[in-house]
Amino acid sequence: MGHKKHLDKRLGSVLLDCRHMSLLPSLRDDDPSVKLIRSTIRKVLLDNTSSKSESAPGDASEIFRSKSAVWVCANEKHGTHVVKYTPKVSESIHANEDAQREAALLFSKVLEHPNIIRAFEAFETTSGTYMCLEHAKGGDLLNFMTEVRRGQLYETEARIVAKSVFTAVDFMHKTGYLHCDVKLENVLIMEAYQQIHENSIIKLSDFGFSRRVEDLPNRTMGSLEYAAPELYTGPVRRNSEKSDVWACGVVLYTVIFCEMPFASDDDEDEEIKVPGSTVRRISQRIVHGRPLRFQRAHRRIHPSMPAMELLKEMLDKNAVRR
Repeated sequence: MGHKKHLDKRLGSVLLDCRHMSLLPSLRDDDPSVKLIRSTIRKVLLDNTSSKSESAPGDASEIFRSKSAVWVCANEKHGTHVVKYTPKVSESIHANEDAQREAALLFSKVLEHPNIIRAFEAFETTSGTYMCLEHAKGGDLLNFMTEVRRGQLYETEARIVAKSVFTAVDFMHKTGYLHCDVKLENVLIMEAYQQIHENSIIKLSDFGFSRRVEDLPNRTMGSLEYAAPELYTGPVRRNSEKSDVWACGVVLYTVIFCEMPFASDDDEDEEIKVPGSTVRRISQRIVHGRPLRFQRAHRRIHPSMPAMELLKEMLDKNAVRR
C-alpha cells in the first residue's frame, strides 16, 4: 500500500505540476512520465482499491491499446482528479481526433471559466491521448436525476442548473466557440449533494465536438435527442449558436419534467425490435411535432409561467426567433 501511495503521489506531480507546457505535448510511450502514469493506473485497475474506473478490471496490458476509459485517482497532496484516456485505435473513427481537440482546447485555457471543467494536464503519446481533469464528486446531471433524486428537480434547482449551463455556453459563444453536444451527461455537479442549492457548482464538460464557428465541418454533430430541427432539414445541416440554444432548452425541459421533450414510452422496445426506427421516429418528432408538455399539462408538475415561456422560446423550431 505504501508503494501505491508513492506512485499516486508521483502521478499527481507528473500530471498537475507540469504547467510550463503551452501546447498539447507529444510524448513517446516509453517516456518515464507515461510509463509512470500507466503503471499507476494499471495497479489501480488490478487492486481496485483507491480508484474507480469505467473499464472493468481485467487484462490491464490491453487497456492502453483498444479501450477508452476514465479513472478517478486520488492522492494526499493533490486530492482527487480524473484521468481520461482515448486510444489511437478506437471504436469510433472520430474519437481520437475529438480527444486531441478537447485536450488541446482545455489545456490551452481558452475556455477557462467557473462553469467549465478544468484540465490540469494533457498530452498525447503514440498510442493515445491523456487528460487530467477536475473530479465531479456529484457525477453528471443524468445520474443525479435518476440515481440520487429518482425524479425531477424542483424549479429552484432547475433555475440554478440552467443559469450555470447557459452562462458556460454563452461564454463559449462570446469566445467564438460552439459546444455542439450540450446534454445531461455533459453537465457535472462538482460536489455530492442530495439537493442542488445556491452554492452548488455546476460545470459543462466534454468538448470533443467543440469548434470555432469558422471551423465547423459540413456535418451534424451532437446527440440525437438534443439536435435542433434545422440539423435534420436545413439546406446546410451544420451546428450553430442556435442549435446550442436548442440543446440547452432540451436540458431545461428534461430537468423540469423528468422526460425528454420528443421521446416516448415505447422508444426502448421499438429500438430492440427494429434497429434504426427510433432514430427516424425521434427525428420526425423533432422536425414536425411539439414537445408533449406544450400540448398537454403534466398531471403533477406545474412549472411557472416564466419557465414555460423560456422553454417555448428556446425550443422554437424557427431558429431565427430562438
